[in-house]
Amino acid sequence: MTIIELIAALEAATGPSRELDGWIYRMLYEPIWEPDIPEDRKVLHCRCHAPGYTASLGAALTAVPKGRFLFAAQEDRKRIIYKGDRHESLGTYTVVLQHVDGGRAQRGQGKTLAIALLIAVFKAGEKPGATSTGPLSGRLSPV
Repeated sequence: MTIIELIAALEAATGPSRELDGWIYRMLYEPIWEPDIPEDRKVLHCRCHAPGYTASLGAALTAVPKGRFLFAAQEDRKRIIYKGDRHESLGTYTVVLQHVDGGRAQRGQGKTLAIALLIAVFKAGEKPGATSTGPLSGRLSPV
């Protein structure tokens, strides 16, 4: 799975997914494998050992790279004027990650706050621990 495919899968997700957690873990940390391990076993291993990135905001925050901070997080709502100024949830969340040097902000929108954060992280294109100088190893390029 590529970064683009992972972002598309996260955007299509309707809730937490251990399958996506495995792919996220693999994308972020790229474990070193023995040469004879089949591809399906690698994904199963990642799924078993990955934190619940899509289920937990705390786990999703561990994927935020150094040099970025959570600028905004909100539930998307629409205003209903004719019902006494109440608001109705749209069932999505928006997260904005900002770079400490004031560089380009990255926005993610998803069905849960954790998923929205992960979308913003992968669109930003930096691995955890990346410095403010840019992406590590070119694997995660900004989308």
